[in-house]
Amino acid sequence: MKVRIESSTEALKKALHSAIDDPKFNRSHLSELWRHYNGVQTIYEDCADDVPQIQFQQDLLTETPAGDYFFSPEAEGGGQVAASVCPPIPLQQQDL
Repeated sequence: MKVRIESSTEALKKALHSAIDDPKFNRSHLSELWRHYNGVQTIYEDCADDVPQIQFQQDLLTETPAGDYFFSPEAEGGGQVAASVCPPIPLQQQDL
């Protein structure tokens, strides 16, 4: 939100400078513009900094990792490989 308030402050600043330089601009409106500029600037200074939002790239969410570290049961012939690599441990009565 602070970024939006900052852009509003900058827009009011440009409008204020243009109004000051324009001899045809109504002077009572100039004081109103000055008041709004000061108000928005004060709000900007008091506003907490924006917290960056985490954004994920879509291709990173759908890509399959490559390399030796990735185990795929489908690529290894189903769940049979996992059973041979990690045989079941028999439970004894005291383990229950």
